[in-house]
Formats: sequence, structure tokens, C-alpha cells
Amino acid sequence: MPTRKIFSLAIFIPLALLSCKQNSNRPVEKAVTFTNDIQPIITENCTNRGCHHGGEQVSLLTYDDVIKNGYVVEGNPKDNVLYQAIDSKHTDERMPPAPHPSLSEEQIKLVHEWIHDGAVK
Repeated sequence: MPTRKIFSLAIFIPLALLSCKQNSNRPVEKAVTFTNDIQPIITENCTNRGCHHGGEQVSLLTYDDVIKNGYVVEGNPKDNVLYQAIDSKHTDERMPPAPHPSLSEEQIKLVHEWIHDGAVK
């Protein structure tokens, strides 16, 4: 009987370790953050074009500007001013305005994910 247990363990342990090793090779999803992902989009499309850099314009320069001024509230992206502006299908409401190109679908999805996941700094 002890031989049978040892044999069972000899089979089970390597299989369990192999299973753990395979799971550890899965890519870890990186959280979307303002600093790493969203701020570069805003800088390229909103502040570097002469808009939304402070002064009389709505400022989107910093995380605090975006959050404290209420343009983004974590949770539901569709209820957020920033998301509504970049996702609008009406060209007269969309940001950035014409003649500037819209954000790409990938950029819009990234903003959506960021807001949905808690608008992390």
C-alpha cells in the first residue's frame, strides 16, 4: 500500500507543478492608468493642439484637472463628459473638433476601459 501512495504522488506532483508552470506563463493584463495610457492621448489630441491646456480653456493637463473638474467620474464611461465628447457620433459635438481627426477606436476603447476600471492615476 505505501508503494501505491508513493507511485500516486510521483505522478500527481509533477502534473500539478506542470499545471502551475503553464498558468504562470500567461500574460498578465496591465491596468490602464492616466499617467501611462490616457495622458499621452490627451496630450497629443487635446493639449498640444492649443486647446485644453489651461487658461480660459477647460484644462486637461493633469489627472487632478480631469478628475476634480468632474470631466471623469469612475464607473460608467457613458455618463462621463470626457468620454461623451470623444465618442460622439455628431461632428459638431465631437472632440477634438474638425478639422482635427477623431481619436482612433483603440484610443476610445482605452479611455472607456480606464473609466470603467476606476480611472486610476
